[in-house]
Amino acid sequence: MSLLEFGEENLFGESQDRLMVATTGGTIDSEWDPAVDTAVPTRRSLVPEYLNAMGVPYSIEHADITMVDSRRFGSAERSMLLSAIEETTARKILVSHGTFTMADSAAFIEYRGRKHAFDKTVVFTGSYWPMKGFSNSDGAFALGFAIAKIAKLPVGVFVCMSGQTFKPAEVTKILADPRFESIASAGSNPYAGGRALILMMGGTIDERYDARYETVLPRKRSAIPGYLQMSRLNWGVHCSALTLKDSRHLDDDDRERLAARIEASDEKFIIVTHGLFRMAETAEFLQERLATLEKEIVLTGSAVPLGIEMSDAGFNLGYAFGRARSLGAGTHICLNGRTMESSELREYLTAAKFAMRAIPPRA
Repeated sequence: MSLLEFGEENLFGESQDRLMVATTGGTIDSEWDPAVDTAVPTRRSLVPEYLNAMGVPYSIEHADITMVDSRRFGSAERSMLLSAIEETTARKILVSHGTFTMADSAAFIEYRGRKHAFDKTVVFTGSYWPMKGFSNSDGAFALGFAIAKIAKLPVGVFVCMSGQTFKPAEVTKILADPRFESIASAGSNPYAGGRALILMMGGTIDERYDARYETVLPRKRSAIPGYLQMSRLNWGVHCSALTLKDSRHLDDDDRERLAARIEASDEKFIIVTHGLFRMAETAEFLQERLATLEKEIVLTGSAVPLGIEMSDAGFNLGYAFGRARSLGAGTHICLNGRTMESSELREYLTAAKFAMRAIPPRA
């Protein structure tokens, strides 16, 4: 096991609380090997670098436990993980882990943590598709969701997968689907998913690279519904594309259509995907237009299109879902592992801070 410090400031120059990221391998940290015709663990994890590139509001400490298929993650590796959790001064620990034995490892840490009475919040997550070499990996969504949850969960050990939070003893992986589901009695999981309406308005998140013009252009059809389906969410999700414009081309007629669609919906939680350039203006329009509406509205988007490897799009979608039912009625902006008001977003854009930083070349 080795430790790597990313310093007390993240890439946005903010001094933040400490987060230990313990990496253990699994699909999230795998890549396709044509020699054996399957995915194999990478030599080193990209998870802490990715989180740092997203600008999450934490000072990251990386504990490199091992890099193995979770079916080979045994008692020795779990003891190493436990030692790292016990020894860190961080109060929040994110563990990236393979999905096959994730619940077993989480149960081990929960049992030993209860025995040693450590007062830390430990969240396990992973993915069904590798992040390296797979442009639509659900790994980014899982990490965004976990970052949202770890900020609010109490002391204890949790599994965050399929857009839902579970206690280790109450979750199983359904191999045929695949997805994680609760084995607790119906209605007993306080962290269960719900219903969400996703309204797509375009922006970079729904653009694609066009080699003819060497730039990105709006898609004719949104990529977001397919991506959410690949992420195997335990949510009732309805997606509707109202327009797929560069946000600089949106006008108040477009915003009025959006507000009317939100008003007419049965869902209480709505995510609006939107371009960054005019996101603040749309947020302010909705705040005024829907001031008395008892619905939770979240705007999100990305600096890099969904479908480009290591994009921030999946992360921001995961973070938006992770904040569901915790923000209250009104209009909110969720980006980069933080929740902002329109004025704060303008400060980010004015200072050119909102940009996914390049991940360092891999050895």
